[in-house]
Formats: sequence, C-alpha cells, structure tokens
Amino acid sequence: MNLYDLHTNPEQLMGYKNRLKIPKFAWEEYKNQKFEGSTDLGKFVPAILKDPNTAMSFVENVIKGPFPEAEKIIATDPQTAHDYANYILHGRFKLGEPAIMTDPHWASWYASGILKQRWLEAEKVIATNRRSAYRYAKDVIKGRFPEAEPEIMTGPNITIKYVDDVIKGRWPEAEKELKQDPFYWNQYQEVLRKYNR
Repeated sequence: MNLYDLHTNPEQLMGYKNRLKIPKFAWEEYKNQKFEGSTDLGKFVPAILKDPNTAMSFVENVIKGPFPEAEKIIATDPQTAHDYANYILHGRFKLGEPAIMTDPHWASWYASGILKQRWLEAEKVIATNRRSAYRYAKDVIKGRFPEAEPEIMTGPNITIKYVDDVIKGRWPEAEKELKQDPFYWNQYQEVLRKYNR
C-alpha cells in the first residue's frame, strides 16, 4: 500500500521527495503514472532494479521479455530467479542457479520444470526437505533418492506417497515409524496390497 496516495497533500509527508529511491514506491508510482497516461520510465527504473521482486514485476508487466539489466538483482533470490527462468526465459537461467540451489523447494521445481533432468549440484540441498525430495525423486529421478530417504521418513504422509509413487512396494526401513500410527500403518498396508507385496 502506498500511503502517499492516501494523503491529500503527500508532498508534506516525510520521505516524499526520496520515495522514488525505494523500489516498491517507485514501482507503484510508475504504475500510477502509466494509468494516468504519462510516464517517464527512466526515473523509476534505477530504484525498481534494486529489489528482486520489484524487478521481476517490472520485467513481467512492462518489458514482457528478457531484460539483462535486471538479471543481476533477480538472480539474488531463489523464487524470482526460478520465475525469471520459467516465465521469461522459458529455459535455463545460469546466473540465478546459485541462489536457486540454496532453496530445496525452488531447486526441485527448477530441476523438474526447467532443466528436466537431475541437478546433481543441488541434490544435497533438495534432500533437506522431505516434500521437495519426494517430488524430485518422483518427477526428476523417477526412482529412489537414497540420500534423502532419512528426511523423507520424517513425515508419514510423504513416506506413504514415496512408497506409492517411487518405491512401489515395501520399504522396511520406514516400517518402524509407520507402525507407531495406526492410520498411516493402515495406509501403508493398502499401498502394499496395491503392489501385491
């Protein structure tokens, strides 16, 4: 929310003169002026390009294509780097990969949706989150992900999905934990019956 828009005399408010140096205010001001039909893009871009999320909004809504000037800042945030690769480049964004591989969620999505193959450099991070590891095993490896199995076993609902979608049969290492909860033990038994094991 831009508080300057709500004030009858915004120029009297503290910070009004410097508002275009703040990325989100610069982006809001640009949108307001564009709506009114008069914009000087040059005075907004320097501030907009200081924040990865604001820069991505600008690229998506104004540039609508690759914008090398924004890539350095976009590459600093896992989600915006992933989104830039997915929605703008429709392919690999090497500059953003170091940031993407710091987040198991976005690294898993990047491997499955952009790279469409295993991303060995990111697997250690992906293995730290059971949901991301399960998705990576199912959609990318299309088989077991042994390094992540201890993490996958920490959540019975993901354990059951992993057994059903990846192992497709008995997983003795997970049975001790599953037996502690009758609901999940029963689900596990149903999955095993599905595969006749």
